[in-house]
Amino acid sequence: MSGGQKRKVSIAMAVIGNPTCVFLDEPTTGLDPNTRRFVWDYIMELKEGRVVVLTTHSMEEADALCGRIGIMVNGRLMTLGTPQQLKKAYGTGYKFVLSMKGNVDNANETIGKVLEKKYTEDLQFDDLASSETHRVFSIKRSDLDFGELFQLLEDHREAVGLEDYSVTQASMDEVFKNFARFQMSE
Repeated sequence: MSGGQKRKVSIAMAVIGNPTCVFLDEPTTGLDPNTRRFVWDYIMELKEGRVVVLTTHSMEEADALCGRIGIMVNGRLMTLGTPQQLKKAYGTGYKFVLSMKGNVDNANETIGKVLEKKYTEDLQFDDLASSETHRVFSIKRSDLDFGELFQLLEDHREAVGLEDYSVTQASMDEVFKNFARFQMSE
C-alpha cells in the first residue's frame, strides 16, 4: 500500500468501535491536496459527538480543523486557545495588499507617506513582495481599526490610483514561528 493509503487505513482503524476519544498523529502528512481535503472533511465529521486530539506540524491544518490549539516548545505546553485567540495574542498584526494603477505619478511614494503618517513605527513595507502595481505593507498592531484604515484608503483612492486592496490577519504559521524562536534559543 502507498503511504497515503496507509494513513487512511490507520484513521479508519482508529475509529473502529466508535470511540469517544480519537488520537490522530500527523494524519495528512505526505498526502496529495485532494486526499488531504478528503481526510480533513472526514475529521470534521468525526468531531461530532467525540473528542479528536490531533498532533500536526501543519498550522494550516490546525487552523482548519481545531477548535483549540496548544503549542508545545521543548516538550512544554506554552499556550492554549482558539485559533483566533492565538492570532490576536501572538500574531504579527495584519498584512494588506494595495493594487495600484500603473500610470499615476508618484503614487507609490504618496501612499507610503500617507500610511506612515497614520501608522508610524507600526507600518512596515514589504519590498520583496511588492511591485510597481502591487504594494504590500504590514501593520504590527493587534487592535487595528478597520473602518479607519478603509476610510484612509478610500480618501486617497483617486490621488494614488488605488484600484483594490485586501487586509489579512496573521496566519497560524506566523504564530507558530513566534514560538519556534524559543526552541532555537534554548
